[in-house]
Amino acid sequence: MSKYVLLDANLLIGAFDHDISNAKHIESKQIVESLLLDNDVKIAITPLIRYEVLRGVRRVPIESMVEILNDFEEFEITDVEGNRASEIYRLAISKDQKLDKRSFDLFHYVVAEIRDLEWMSQDNDLSKIASLAKPIIEGQI
Repeated sequence: MSKYVLLDANLLIGAFDHDISNAKHIESKQIVESLLLDNDVKIAITPLIRYEVLRGVRRVPIESMVEILNDFEEFEITDVEGNRASEIYRLAISKDQKLDKRSFDLFHYVVAEIRDLEWMSQDNDLSKIASLAKPIIEGQI
């Protein structure tokens, strides 16, 4: 049985727009290559991840990157995910927790949580988002 792994833009950019002098890019390339070789894994993205990747790549022609992204399963972001993300953001503000309102990581987290996807990112705020989201996900708020 296959599992879906939602990859954040930073991993995809590092893997495909690879800078051999960048340690994070080297790590990203290794992670993505191992996932691509695993027959039990399907890589997932969202339209927001597509946007972030296409605006972030510098060394790969956009047409080539679009072809790569088209090979991945793309999960839409609906009102369900939007509403959940806004709940978590409002909760963070009420607890004086800072979340970058311009970052899409909260949307990525919510898509992964609602769609039962594993989410992989090199961002540091994943654990912060998860701890803020926990009471909402568990229906305690």
